[in-house]
Amino acid sequence: MGLLGHGHVLSSFRRRFHLPHSTHSIAAVRCSHNIWVRADIPGYLTGVGGLVLVNLAWNRAPAVGLDKPYVYVLLIVGLIFLGIFGQAEKRAKFPLVPIASMTADIGYILACVACGWAAFVIWIYYPWQFMEQL
Repeated sequence: MGLLGHGHVLSSFRRRFHLPHSTHSIAAVRCSHNIWVRADIPGYLTGVGGLVLVNLAWNRAPAVGLDKPYVYVLLIVGLIFLGIFGQAEKRAKFPLVPIASMTADIGYILACVACGWAAFVIWIYYPWQFMEQL
């Protein structure tokens, strides 16, 4: 393990000295706007709230069944929050997710990442279900 750690340290030193320095001043951006504007609090609240509500709805549905109305309410409210998040990000000065800069190539990359994670989850879920049946 020690040899692997030393390799990572040497690799980081190599990257540090070979990457070009940025010509943009980050300090000018930091000082020109209020911290609350840069933090994008509306985007944070609507994005995290929407993801939590959708996740809660998807995780509660198998346990209590789809005949319970609160599962649908959680899902619908979560999707509404995510829609509000998209609108808030379009209007934000410092968006958490810069929707305006999304292109078809970036969408393709994100779709590939999502499919990779989905495949990983399937490969974890089914062996786990198989082991529970043993």
